[in-house]
Amino acid sequence: MRDGADSEPSFVSRWLRSKSARAAACVLVLWFSTALFAPFLAGDRPYWMRAVDLGRHEAARTSLEAVTRAWVALEAEGESAWNARRPAHVGQRYAEALALEERAAFVRVATLRAALAPEETAAARALDEFRAAAPATRMERATAVARALRPHSIAAAAGDTGGVRLVSTTSTPLLSALSGVEAALAAGWISVWIALLVLRSLRARIALVAVTLITVGGAWRPLVGDDTQTESIKAAIARGDIVVESAVFPPLPMGPSETHMREAYRPPTWLAGARAASPSERDAGFKPGGAVQSVTRFEPALDSPWRHILGTDSLGRDLLARLIFGARVSLFVGNAAAVLLTLIGILLGVWAGRRRGLADFVVSRTIEVVMCFPGFVLVLCALFFVDPQSAPPLVLVALLIGLVGWTGVARLVRAETLRIRELDYIAAARAAGVGESAILWRHILPNAVQPAIIAFAFAVGAAVLTESALSFLGFGVQIPTASWGALVSDSKSADHAWIWVVPGLAIFSVVASYNILGEALRDALDPRHER
Repeated sequence: MRDGADSEPSFVSRWLRSKSARAAACVLVLWFSTALFAPFLAGDRPYWMRAVDLGRHEAARTSLEAVTRAWVALEAEGESAWNARRPAHVGQRYAEALALEERAAFVRVATLRAALAPEETAAARALDEFRAAAPATRMERATAVARALRPHSIAAAAGDTGGVRLVSTTSTPLLSALSGVEAALAAGWISVWIALLVLRSLRARIALVAVTLITVGGAWRPLVGDDTQTESIKAAIARGDIVVESAVFPPLPMGPSETHMREAYRPPTWLAGARAASPSERDAGFKPGGAVQSVTRFEPALDSPWRHILGTDSLGRDLLARLIFGARVSLFVGNAAAVLLTLIGILLGVWAGRRRGLADFVVSRTIEVVMCFPGFVLVLCALFFVDPQSAPPLVLVALLIGLVGWTGVARLVRAETLRIRELDYIAAARAAGVGESAILWRHILPNAVQPAIIAFAFAVGAAVLTESALSFLGFGVQIPTASWGALVSDSKSADHAWIWVVPGLAIFSVVASYNILGEALRDALDPRHER
């Protein structure tokens, strides 16, 4: 039995034995982690928040009278008069319309009751009296409720006494805004590292990751809920619609689409000159355009070196936040396109190499025709003729790159299939009576895909470059979605060099890392490179 010192190194050890390969792997792990956990690193939604939803309470309180008036008017009109004036094409019955008006009023009553502090018994009694009021006194009760449930903070601001106290609630806006796919991928990435560190069996590792993905993806919405709010929470805080008692925001409390118009083209704020702010601005508070109305206490001050570490773009959007979320777009498109073109190349290459004859002729001529045109030009032409509404831009770009770039993989796999099918062990398998399908799946395909695996590593880098170029020209993902190529195109002036240098370096790091790992993978799979 061979001891551990003399045992053959594992494939991963041979693959990552060089310092450059290990460094490239670390760079990609860092970028993948950044992309998967982007909402936890940057965003305008807090992890946890304890606050009073004053805006929701006021919307229910101020609209209760109008809703009640419509309810009372419909009830007083009667069914016969309502049927006489309603349009003929309306299929709603009078009883249904009356029930809808009643439900609209009672929904507001339920919202108001849920917001009341426990000690506000008089306000709760006013709500109960409204629910039980006769039609003749319903409007009077609605007016009394609107007056009695005026929040204490609003009454005090108007110089009045009284007002009701509202209860603060605890929520997790960031977790509620995550989709099941986002949560599953983040949890799956964590499970991958747990499996690598704890488990030894490959099957056990795959099982752990698969169970994590399925469980978290399926149970996320039922357990966490679904936050359909599209407005920025920070904007609601700035307006006073949400009164926050305490909250925990991400390390970078700015969203990728959060605009600060008065901070447009601001250099990185760790530079002393970029932190200058006039006394009037500091006293009055920041008043940006777009989604956010003022600087909140949850984000760095105007003159803080931590406010915009990488600077801002033409709309005052934080470049670091957009760089973090742009990693999701570039890596998704690059890897999805590479997977697609590799699968197409393997299938067509194996089919042409095994069938030969007409199949080989058709695939070979198709490869030659496609390769006569630059792939980038083909993708541009396809994007010009394809309706952007037919598919999400991310999926569409990845699909087109994959459908255009498969030719190189197909040529490699076809040549390898032709070589393998003439080897002695294939002839021996046929002589032993092994079927052609078994020979294909057990002998030809596993050996023919090795060049495709190597080509995949290079294809990801090429796809990232293609997506960045498309976004740079405005044919890729559309605003406000962040993409590294779109970030580079925001300014081409040397005066705003931070805008295109930083995402350019990100693109370079990813493409170079994939190319280095592709070279190392080729050396690890080729015994002639063994030293």
